[in-house]
Parts: sequence; structure tokens; C-alpha cells
Amino acid sequence: MELGIKLPADFDVSTIKKGNVLCDPRYPMKLIRSFIARIIIYDIPSPIAKGEAVVIHSHTTKAPGKIAFLLATIDQSTGETIKDRPKFLRKGQFANVQIKLEERMSLELFNNFKNLGRIAIRRENHTIAAGTIIEFVS
Repeated sequence: MELGIKLPADFDVSTIKKGNVLCDPRYPMKLIRSFIARIIIYDIPSPIAKGEAVVIHSHTTKAPGKIAFLLATIDQSTGETIKDRPKFLRKGQFANVQIKLEERMSLELFNNFKNLGRIAIRRENHTIAAGTIIEFVS
């Protein structure tokens, strides 16, 4: 699908970059620096620990960040907490984590807009986890 938009003649098109999101001015997108996500850990050679440097990918953009807190491991079928504040996360675990980005990113909660509420987490050019954004942190 292609989409065309009409911009004013004095609009500086050099300000448009990959990852920008067009939105209704009455409902502007939030630029987020920290959020909580529910993730699943993929097949990884070493566990994920608090403070781990990662790159967050969402829609067509990416930003460097870190795993600020490992909040809880979660039971996939019930959504109940298995363990609060685990020391690390292993392959196949579901978990809630807090992620802090080095630069702000246009994101949305998964419950509000599914496409902008999904993330992939990469470390050293390998996808180590993926998940959904469940809460923004101020």
C-alpha cells in the first residue's frame, strides 16, 4: 500500500527521517525513554542480566538502551508471577523487564496500538528476545 500526503510548500522535508510517525495533532505520539515490556527469551548462548546493553527495534526504527530491571518471570499460560526480581533470564522464559533507552523513541502501548507496541531486543547483532510494551515509566 502506498500513501501520499500533501505538505505545505514551506515544509522542510529534510526533517523527515526513518522511524518518524505521522499522527493526529489532537493525539500526539509519546516520545518514550523508559518502559516496561513483557518479553520471551529466545535461544541465547548466555543469560540476560540487569544492566545488559541492548538495541531495541520497534516498527522501522531502533535505539540503544539497557535492561534496567528484571522485574519478574511470568507464567505464559496464566500471566501470574513465578518469581520477583530474578537475577537473570534464560532461554524460553517469559518476563517483565524495564528498559531504559539512550534516546527517546516513538512508542505506544500494545493494548492501544499493536503494531507500535511490539519490540525486538538485540544484542551483538542477534535477536535475544521479543515482546510487547505494557507500561510507560516516567
